[in-house]
Amino acid sequence: MLFRSIVCTYGMEEDQLITLRKEEVLQSALAKEYTAKVNEILKTEMKNTLTTIENAKDKIQEIADALIRENRLTGKQLEELMEADG
Repeated sequence: MLFRSIVCTYGMEEDQLITLRKEEVLQSALAKEYTAKVNEILKTEMKNTLTTIENAKDKIQEIADALIRENRLTGKQLEELMEADG
């Protein structure tokens, strides 16, 4: 799991800079703490993703409509749709 690797293997967490193998984490007394931190990151990223989708739903609908009409889009067409205002 990517977030577990970020927190444990690579030590990329604000107040925990040590690195541990997955097995070490799961067997340690800190397993619950690491799991809670990973879950916190996942919840935050899910919320950010849903917000991004909600903010872009008109653009997503526009692209979906174009795909239904055309069946496929070139990279240039997709770029034009992304850059177009509403």
